[in-house]
Order: sequence, then C-alpha cells, then structure tokens
Amino acid sequence: MADKKLPRRPGGPKTLPPPPRSPAKAPKRPGESGAKAFPPKPAGRSRPSGPPPARRVRRTSGPSGRSWFKLLFLAVLVVVVLAGGAGGFVFYQLRGSLPQVEGTSKLQGLTTEVEVLRDNNGVPHLFGADIRDLSRAMGYTHAQDRFFQMELSRRLGSGRLAEIFGAPALANDRLARRMGLAAAARMELERMAPEAREVLEAYASGVNAYLTAHVDRLPPELRLLELAPAPWEAADSLAIGKWMSYLLSYNGRVEMLRGNLAAAVGLEEAYRLTGLAPPPQALPSANLGGAAARIAALEATSPELLGAFPGASNAWVVGADKSATGRPLLASDPHLGLTIPSTWYEIHLSGGGYEVSGASLPGVPLVLIGQNRRIAWGITALFADVQDLYLETPNPGNPRQYAAPEGFRDLEVVSETIPVKDGSAATEEVRVSRHGVIVGETKDGRLLAQRWDALWSGDHFQALLSLNRAGSWEEFTSSLRTWASPPLAFLYADIEGNIGFFPAGEIPVRTAHNGTLPVDGATDAYEWQGSIPHELKPMVFNPEGGILVSANHSMLPPEAPYPLGADTLAPYRANRIGELLRTIPKSTLDDFARIQGDRYDSSTAAVLGIAVGLRPTEGKGVAAIEKLRGWNGQMTDGPAPAIYQALYRRLIENTFKDEIGDELFPSYLDFLEIGHSGGLYAVLDDEASAYWDDRGTPAVENREAIFLKSLGEAAELLSSLEGDDVNAWDWSRLHGIRFEHPMGAEEPLAWLFSRGPVPFGGSTHTVANALVSLRVPFQTPLGTSFRFLADLSNPDVSRSIVPTGASGHPLSPHYFDQNPGWLEGRSHPLPFERATIEGSLESKLILQP
Repeated sequence: MADKKLPRRPGGPKTLPPPPRSPAKAPKRPGESGAKAFPPKPAGRSRPSGPPPARRVRRTSGPSGRSWFKLLFLAVLVVVVLAGGAGGFVFYQLRGSLPQVEGTSKLQGLTTEVEVLRDNNGVPHLFGADIRDLSRAMGYTHAQDRFFQMELSRRLGSGRLAEIFGAPALANDRLARRMGLAAAARMELERMAPEAREVLEAYASGVNAYLTAHVDRLPPELRLLELAPAPWEAADSLAIGKWMSYLLSYNGRVEMLRGNLAAAVGLEEAYRLTGLAPPPQALPSANLGGAAARIAALEATSPELLGAFPGASNAWVVGADKSATGRPLLASDPHLGLTIPSTWYEIHLSGGGYEVSGASLPGVPLVLIGQNRRIAWGITALFADVQDLYLETPNPGNPRQYAAPEGFRDLEVVSETIPVKDGSAATEEVRVSRHGVIVGETKDGRLLAQRWDALWSGDHFQALLSLNRAGSWEEFTSSLRTWASPPLAFLYADIEGNIGFFPAGEIPVRTAHNGTLPVDGATDAYEWQGSIPHELKPMVFNPEGGILVSANHSMLPPEAPYPLGADTLAPYRANRIGELLRTIPKSTLDDFARIQGDRYDSSTAAVLGIAVGLRPTEGKGVAAIEKLRGWNGQMTDGPAPAIYQALYRRLIENTFKDEIGDELFPSYLDFLEIGHSGGLYAVLDDEASAYWDDRGTPAVENREAIFLKSLGEAAELLSSLEGDDVNAWDWSRLHGIRFEHPMGAEEPLAWLFSRGPVPFGGSTHTVANALVSLRVPFQTPLGTSFRFLADLSNPDVSRSIVPTGASGHPLSPHYFDQNPGWLEGRSHPLPFERATIEGSLESKLILQP
C-alpha cells in the first residue's frame, strides 16, 4: 500500500517580534542510538538510533517458521566452514558477495569514467569529471559496502521495519508513520532545487545500478532474510535525514518530563531537578493544573512516540595563532550508537568543482563532516528548542474536534496501514491539530500535540551540496540558509586563518512562554512568532583567544537576543576540552588526538568530595572507599571508576525515586543519562535537603546515611558482576563495548556479524565519550562514532577513524580493522592528494559508462 501524504504542516504567524528574554539557567555545578539502529528487541528499553529509513520492497518475506530454521542452519554451517569443516559451497556464496574493488565495471549513466581508489584502510577515493558522475559512483560504492545498512535505514525512517522483522519492530514503525517522516521527505524532494535533485537522483541511479548488476550476489544478510530490495529512490536518502532529524530534535519529551515532575515535586523543584533556575513569575504554569500528573500516563503507555534522548558530540577549533602550523586546526567527533557497521562511512570525492573528504551517511551522497581545499567543518547537536507540546481540549460531543480560539476545529486524520511479517497488518491513526501531530492523550482525555515545523521545511540537500564546495565564511554560512532540521552547531575553519561557530536550523521565536513546559492549545497566546532570521542567528566569528569549543553545552551568554534553548547538556566535556587547549601554546594534530582520547571525568569531583569522608565499618564498602580515596577521576581501568559509577547510580535512585515515583523515575534516568544538568548535583551541597530522607522508611535519613547505603549497594552490585575481590574489579572491562549487528543479537549469527565486547572505559562526561547507561548498568548505548582531525595548512595530513571499519561485509578485511586504533585514541591518515593516495593504494576500480 502506498504511503499517504500527511496533512499540511501546521504553522504560526511569520511576523517577527522583538527578541524575547532567555530563560534563566541554574548555576553550573560539578556533575552520556541509542537503541540499536535497526530492529528493536522485544523487551527492554526502546531507544531508536542510527542511520535512517526505507520505502517499499518487491519481496517482503523474512525468516519465520521453516525459513528461520534455514537461517540458523546456514549460520551454523558458516561457522563450520570458517572453522575448517565441510560446506565450502556456503562459504563460496558468502565470499561471492564481497564487492569488486579491482579492474573495471560498467555503471550506466556515467558521462565519463570514475576511478575508485581504495587506500589501505578500505576508504574509497573517487575521481571523476562531474559532480553527478561522482554522486552516481558514490551511490554504487555505498551500496557495495553498506547496502544492508542502507536498506534497514530507509525502512527505519519510512516505518517499514515490521515488514521484515515482525511485531518487535512495530513501535518504531508507528513512530515514523505518526511523525510523518516519509511524507516530509517526499515533500522536500518536490520543492528541491533542480541541481540538488539531479545529484540526488544520480546517487539513487548508482545504487540501483549496483543492485541490478549484483542481483545474485547481494549482501549475506539479504540472502539469509530472502529479501529482494526495491529500487532506491531519491526520497529514501531524504528519509534517512528525517530520521536523524527526529533523533536530534527531542525537546518535546523534556517538556513532558518537566511537566510530570511539576506534578510530583512542584514547579520550582521540577526546574531545579532538570538543571534550570526557578521559573519566572510570568511562566504560564496554570495551564497544567492537575493535568501534569495525567501526562505521566502517556509516558507509561507509549513513550516511544515521543522519542528517545539523542546522542551528543564534541567539536573544537583553534585559530592560526594557536596552531603550530600557522593555520587553523579542527576536531570533530559525533556521539551516536556504537553498532556494526558504523553509522559513518569515510569517503573522498574529487572532480567537477568538488574536492572534499570526510564522513558520509550510507544512503546519502556527499560529506556531512569534513573538509575541502579551503575550509573544514565539524558538527555537534545544537540542543536547540525546536519543539513545543500543546494540550488540546477535545469537543465533549465530538472526539474528532478540538478547541481553538474561534471555536471547535476538526482534527485532520490519516490512517496508516503497516505490514507486519507473520502477523496481521497494523493500523496507525495519525491525528493532526493546528499545532502538529497528536502524540498521545492524557487521562482526562486531552490531546497532546507536538509542534515541529522544521521537519517540513528546508532544502537540506541543496545546503549540503553548497557546503561541500564552500570556500569562505560567507559561502559557508550562506550554504546553511536552507538547513532547517536537525538543529546543528557547525564549527568552521579556513585557510585564511578564520574560525567560527554557526547555529544551523529553523529555530522558533517565542514571546509569551519559554518553551520549557507544555502550554494550552486552545488559545493563541502561546503561538510562535516565526523563526530566527538567518541573518540574526547568534554566530561567533574569530573570537578573542582563538579557541572555539562545542560540546552540547550553552555557547551563548544569557543576554543573547534570540535564545536557542534552555535544555543543553552539562558543560563538563566542554570545560575539559577548553582547559586542555589553553595549556598548549601551539597545538598540533597529535595534541588534538590526545584530547580526543582523554578519559578524565570532571563531574566526579563533587561526589568524591563527600564520598571520601565516609567511614563505613563493615562489608565491601570499607575496601571500596579506600579505592576512591586514591583515585583521580580518570575513567580508565581498575576498580575505582567502577565503584564510583555504581555509587553514583545508587545515589540517584536512593535520593529521588521515592519523591518522583516508580512510574516517572525511568524517564528521569533517561534525561540524566545523556548528561543533562540537574539531578544529584542540584541537591548535593544541601545537607538539609528533604530529598535525602527516604520516605519508605520510618527513620529520617540524612545525606551521609544515603551515601553509606548507596556505597554498600554499589559494592554488592559490583560483587555480583565482577566477583568478591575488589582489586579485580575493572571499569574498562565492565564498561566494555559490544558492536552489535542488527542480525547479530544472538548466536549463531552473533558469531558471524557482531564483535566485542572490547574494553574501553570512559564515561558520559569524558571527552573520549562512552555513555554510561543508568537503566542497565553499565552498558554503553552511545559513544564516539567517528573522529576527524583537520589541518588547514595541508589537507593531505588530516586524519579520521570509525570504531569498526569501512566495510559492512563480515568477511571483508575492513569489517573491524579500524577498531584497535579507535580503542587507543588514534586516527588514520585521510589522504587528499592523488600521489599520497597511490602511495597507500590497496585497490583500483574503474567505473565505465
């Protein structure tokens, strides 16, 4: 069944008011997908993440019944083959699906030859005469190495995962359909600039040329699933971007959490526990009434519809005066789900006015993080407030209507049919108010609408096309004019010595509220007043001191005329990066690499300051506290960081769960897990705080009692996981990383497709990022998914690395070969000049018209 187009996006007045005031922030105190990128597990937390989505398929049969038995039999046979046993035919079939990287191959639609030179890391360098030819060859190359990832990504964004994975994937499909991601992608394609559309369609043509020529040699996952993919469409690439936008535009969920907290602990405490200063008197809190408690029911029944908390990122740049080369240096490392294959794909394009290298997303042409001959750029999640929740009041006599200033209006309704493998098709009814998609209902029957205009705006691929060929600050910022979503912080450097920061995205202007709580939808009082004009966005260019750092923290002063959003992350990573940079008179790329590998967690200081004064008298807590007394906050190996993280987790639960309640507490953990301010640090210095008293006991506890209780529970938890010998507890092993393939969650396929766990360490607040799960100690749902280092004096010496490898084929030598360097904080050369590339040449494929 073809996807239906969702109703026209909502919108507000476009006249621009005077700049509103920025909401006050609480003082910063000493102290982070997600779900795997593809099919969610039947049980456990739902955390969508990874690259994005898909459309229709000609054949939708997946493994079930006898086909599941066949899949498992084949997997076991593969293991036997690779171990030296019989079954050479299966091994031959798998080997036969490896991509051709030598010789010549036909690629229909090319105007001239394109050379694909792969260096010794398996990274392709494409040389052609025209950007359309390069894009067509890039589609072919992406498909060679990562097509299964691309297939699942497009399905993720268009809500078609359940078609091949069944009911466990239905929640993600409902989310994608409800948010209208595929419809938004098609609308963007319709309004796209002609040049951008031609390049995007050339990319799709290259993907399809690969599928047609290799129909009998498709990736092993497709063969095991007995899945024949449909042709790639230009809109599929845009759907991938829409899913990434969804992951990185999540403020609506924070608004709902804060509203729920207000019902549990009061409005002022809700602000404090989420890292904000007490709310201003003019805050429209009356609209919540008793409804905030009722919003919690929505969270309990359908949390996936409001999205997962996103990843994070680091980026920084130093100017010419702070660089040993006399020209700027730039670093960028986005933090996303650590899966195999990697989210990112390294590539270099040369020809047709383009000379650019860096990280691409499989399924999307061109480079998202990288450099050309004149500029370099990195990105981080901006954490701008681009969403609002509106409480819509339904008509008591007609549930298909809701209250508006002029009276009751009809909801727009679209019914989406979702195919489900081995089951009946599911139906998702999508309702839309004047503010946006209805994402749930409260217990008293009110509707919760999420406004997010930027999903339906912009020409993102034209922005990317212009960005890749930009040569100056003016061209760079101009290229981002049509970038609407996700909101990203772009850091910039150029060969003239300039550095800068630019906030890209469509960011609304609010005058009657500050975007931190749900508001009443029945009135016009809380409507947006357009968006921040491109020319008035609070950019930074050549700052005094010659250093810019972006790590998801607030980069603007409170008096900034147009605030970007209140709910940024705590500044620990940003502060650490700045502190290290300021100690280096003239930085080199080696210095930058050391900073990217830094595992010091400055957020530990405040908790340690109290913990080391504890005097436990019995149990493993006695030995545990001695380990903390000699520890310096380095999240590397050994018992101390493990003890700290276990203590921190127990402190959060023992301090807040009784006040917040069992139903809301998991959502609060999600909020704290990614690295937001607030939480324990909001009350840590207040020994008289009522939060220290456990309401579930007759005694009145104090801070010391809660610390001692938490220390004992932490020691018991570690004993259950690591044994009774405190000296043998090891954080790097406990917080290791498993690179799980979408089909490698369980044996025997895990043996073939997944890798790890590998010891890593790190934490939510270390520069070498490895988020520490607060739900499932001590898993690593997110981390450093790509590292990039650019030298503007010579692009040929720039470096990059992914956590896994260039290839998505488990039999390729480049499936996991970059992991040792990634673990050690190293990066490999990303050569730019042809002579340098040929010096490390591994293979050469000529694509011919």
